[in-house]
Amino acid sequence: MRIFLFFLPLLFLSFVSNAQRDTSYVGRFDRKMAISTYIVKDFAFLVQEFEPDRDIAYIPNTPASIGLGFSWKNAAFSLSYGYGFDFLRDKKLGRTKSVDFQFHNYGRMFAFDIFIQNYKGFYVEEDDKTIRVCPDVKMYNYGLFSQYVFNHKKFSYKAAFDRSEKQLRSAGSLLVGAGIYFTSIESDSSFIVQEKNFVRSFQFGVSAGYAYTWVIRTNWFINLSTTVGIHFGSEKLNRFGKQKPEISPTVFPRISTGYAKHSWSLDLSYLANILFPSFSENKAIGILSGSGRITFTKRFNSIFQRDKRR
Repeated sequence: MRIFLFFLPLLFLSFVSNAQRDTSYVGRFDRKMAISTYIVKDFAFLVQEFEPDRDIAYIPNTPASIGLGFSWKNAAFSLSYGYGFDFLRDKKLGRTKSVDFQFHNYGRMFAFDIFIQNYKGFYVEEDDKTIRVCPDVKMYNYGLFSQYVFNHKKFSYKAAFDRSEKQLRSAGSLLVGAGIYFTSIESDSSFIVQEKNFVRSFQFGVSAGYAYTWVIRTNWFINLSTTVGIHFGSEKLNRFGKQKPEISPTVFPRISTGYAKHSWSLDLSYLANILFPSFSENKAIGILSGSGRITFTKRFNSIFQRDKRR
């Protein structure tokens, strides 16, 4: 609990920080109201490696969702509601019950991510292309991750991912972050690790990386962002400091691209968080989770504003 409390000030700062920006690099939209519609695909894959050339991927059978969002005065928050395309679910792949809540806040100085993911029911595509359904496999993943943006005056994460600002000139920034995660994987018989049918891991660690946004002909942009880190883990939280921790790598890439006009924008974004709840030679267990999203945003003036540009 004390480790989670460490992140609360960072989360607060990501909401309220209003650091000075270089207006020749980062601009704001004159229209204060925005409505967004999007198609989003959240995911969480399990990968179990037995040897260098043999691994098993457990895949959830979850369809994409459509949602609607609203924002006001370039706020980092939006209210949204998602509806899943259940009719697109392939019944041959079994049924996945899932709760996948991902919150990604992009402030001026800090970016903050929260993961609450519960999945039950996966499938495996065998080497001969047959499908093995694993309804007994359960995965729980809870995480907090924060990044500090060094060049926050010229580089805007908000412009790249929540579209509440606009990157006017190409710029990048060094990133330094920290995260904490709890992961639990359980099954009756489909998932076996070292003669056990469960894996539990508490992890915390640090990371560093770089983000850069290319502005192409004023309205087009491409953003690439990646952090790489190291995690220290233990099966139980109270064992930290009493035994040698398990050390594992972590990678957090983000990509976004789009076209932004004064009154509307269309963008595509993808982020993936790669963790290893268990990491040893030829016996690694990895989780690849994240989301992909296509978003259309329309901006409006309020009744108290006049349109300055068309």
